[in-house]
This record gives sequence, structure tokens and C-alpha cells, in this order.
Amino acid sequence: MKKLNAAAGLPVCALLCAAAALLLPRPGPARAEGAEARPVKLGYFIGGRTTLFGRAFADGYFDREGVQVELITRRLRGPLMKVPKSLKEAAALEHDRMFGKMTGTEIVDMIARGELDGGLIGDGAFQAAVHEGKPVVAVALLGHDRKDAPGHGIILRRGIVIRKPSDFSGLKLITRRAGPGDLIFLKEFLRKEGIPEKSVAITDQVDDDRIHRMLRDGKADGGYMHLMTIARLAKTKDVYVYRQMDWVNPEISLVLLVFRKDFLAANRGLVKKITAGYIKRISYENALPEHKREKTRKDGKTGVMALDFQGMSMPVYDCPPKVRMELLEEMQALMVTHGLLKGTTDLGAFVDYGIVDETWAGVRDSTAPAAGN
Repeated sequence: MKKLNAAAGLPVCALLCAAAALLLPRPGPARAEGAEARPVKLGYFIGGRTTLFGRAFADGYFDREGVQVELITRRLRGPLMKVPKSLKEAAALEHDRMFGKMTGTEIVDMIARGELDGGLIGDGAFQAAVHEGKPVVAVALLGHDRKDAPGHGIILRRGIVIRKPSDFSGLKLITRRAGPGDLIFLKEFLRKEGIPEKSVAITDQVDDDRIHRMLRDGKADGGYMHLMTIARLAKTKDVYVYRQMDWVNPEISLVLLVFRKDFLAANRGLVKKITAGYIKRISYENALPEHKREKTRKDGKTGVMALDFQGMSMPVYDCPPKVRMELLEEMQALMVTHGLLKGTTDLGAFVDYGIVDETWAGVRDSTAPAAGN
């Protein structure tokens, strides 16, 4: 797959973001004065589609907007805990890859119970929440897969050879512990390939610490996985990449920033401050030259800005990060096709475009050079 020039084909808004970033200072350790006394509690999981938000948090972007944010997560099968502000402290917790393991479904349930003000949730979890009438409103698009270099794919155990769709018959396929999106994408892969679902055994919601062991020991033959997991497993020589995610539009694999409906109504200004900090971090990273984009895990998974592996890459972050209804509608249609949703619903009633529109206008105006300069 050809390597794209990062500046080629950028929309006007992205170019404005990059230009604005030149006027934004590099984040430092200082905390903002006059920050709100009550922290905004957001459910958080660590993944390629959320890590830029995590870096904004760690580098004080929300503090400088005058809003305190707490990111709430958990260790796998562990109690809830706050994400440390320090990337190095967070990286230490990630040493066994069991930190930051909340699911979007769990975050939605905690929002509905009033235990969180909002959170970062995936495509499938958002669709399920909408159809269940949960009080969530999406305000911004976070990371999403690239159309030309997706961040997901199908892996198979070494030694398994597929020459025709019927060769999948009898295989044991898995998806990781997550919202419903991963299962949907695996089911759609089977449908597009003409593989009867009943001809394979699917195990959904496999805990991260069991995935490699199941594949190594032959208890699983393959599955739908995310880029970082794929790259790590491929290094063991136990699996290989069978196919990059090209059987659907990869962009529909996305994460949204959502808030509880009543919290958003009562705290619109706070939400716009969080969104402003997030937009400024996107701007900063968009302006970074390629050689300065962190590619190692020295600061943990959250610190990784770029990863390319066998035609796959890290998710991208739009600027401005406006929710894209066409992507949500594509995902809704898939979930209806596979029986996870009974009919469609009006997704627009659960999206507030005004937050990004108003915030982007303010950020753009505040960073524009004065006339005559």
C-alpha cells in the first residue's frame, strides 16, 4: 500500500487546524487558574481511537481551559480507578496490558445511573445506547479508522490455509472484550465472504489476557482484532494477518465523546471547554512533523502517535471533530442487518453538533493572526 503524504488532500478545516497549532504553545506542566471546583468525570478506555484525548488530558489541555477532568477506568476484572495525569505513571500501570479496560457498554450504563458525567464510547455501544433510550448525547467525533489504512483486521493461526470461503468451515473465531462493534464487523466479514455463520464457532468478549493463549494453544483459530494487538501477536509468529478491514467502510469504526443529557444541558460551557482543549491537542499533533510523532511505547500505549504495520495504521482524528452522521447511519444499518438492533431510529436526536461548531469558531478566531500581521 502506498504511503500517503500527510499533507496531501487535507480538507480546508484540517489545514486551518494545522495553521492554528503554530500559534499554540507546546503543553507544559502548569495548571490553569480558576479551574472548576467539581471535576467532570468521564469513563475512559485505552485504545488507538482514544489516546489523543488521553494525551490532551496528560498534557494539561483541559486544565488550561479552566476545567478539571477525571478519567475513570479500571484494570481488567479490577475496581474502578482514576487515570494518572502522568503518562509515565499510566505507562507503569499498563505494563501487563490490563489497565484501561472499561467497555463502552459499561461506560454507558454508569452514565445512565449518574455515576459518570460522560465518557468515550465506541460505535456499537453508542448505537445500542440510542436504541435502548439511554440519556446520552454525542458531542464530538474522536478517533476513527483510515479508509486507506484501517486499524483492524482478521488474523489466523499459523498453519491455517484459506484458499476458498468454505475453508473457514469449522474454525473457531474470537473477538476481544469490547462493545458490540467488534462482533458486528466479524459477522459482516463472514457475510461478505459468503461464509455461513453457523459453519464457524464464534466466541465474543474474550478477555485480553486470554487471546494469545487461546490462539497459541489452538482453542481459537483466528478472529477480528485491533492493530496494536495484531502487531504484538504477529511478532510471536503464532498468527498472521489474513485480511485488513476492507469489507466495510473502515471509518465507521470510531469513538464518540458523549455526555449525559441533563449534564450537557446544565453544563454546556464546561463541555465546550473540554472540546476546546481536545481540538487544540488535535491541532498540535496535526502540525507535528512525522519524525516527531512518537512510535514507541516508552510512555505506554497512550503515548503512541503513529504505528504502521502491513498496510494498517493508527486511527486518525478529524479537525474540527464534528460527528459524522453518515458513518453512524452505516453502522446502524449493519447492526440491523445482523439482528443486534430491531429497526432504525433517529440518531440525530442523540447528537449535538452545536458544541463542536461553536467551540471550533472560538478556537479558530482566537488563534487567527491579527490583521496586518
